[in-house]
Amino acid sequence: MLYRPYLLDAVLDEEGKVADQKHPHMIRAGMIDERYLEEARKGMRQAVTAGTARSLQEVPVAVAAKTGTAETGGKFPHAWFVAFAPYDNPEIAVTVMVEHGGEGSSIAAPITKEILKWYFGYHDKTAADVNPTSTPAEVLPGAASNAPQD
Repeated sequence: MLYRPYLLDAVLDEEGKVADQKHPHMIRAGMIDERYLEEARKGMRQAVTAGTARSLQEVPVAVAAKTGTAETGGKFPHAWFVAFAPYDNPEIAVTVMVEHGGEGSSIAAPITKEILKWYFGYHDKTAADVNPTSTPAEVLPGAASNAPQD
């Protein structure tokens, strides 16, 4: 199935209550035989468990991912990385592309890892623990010590 991508899950009011909730919208079904899709999913999971995306093992849920490098004809290729999580019941997909960034596993994967660690760290908190406008530094344990100081 192909779903329309969206950037926002919900809009919250001043009190942190959901004012507008977004829902997945399927664009097309049956594009790829499920057997082939399952093999691709397994391969993406193996990239995290035993391949070029092992750094994503630090994310608190099972992740599947694919690294990539796009040649540009210039000195440095574009680095890209795509991941989804949790593996068994995906709720987020992330794609990172760094123009002329080099290898995907060394440049784009760490960015993806931080996004996923923030996302799942935020979702592990209760509404009482997290202000809806919290930043990763305010939500993730230890992140504040790495945040730039004013």
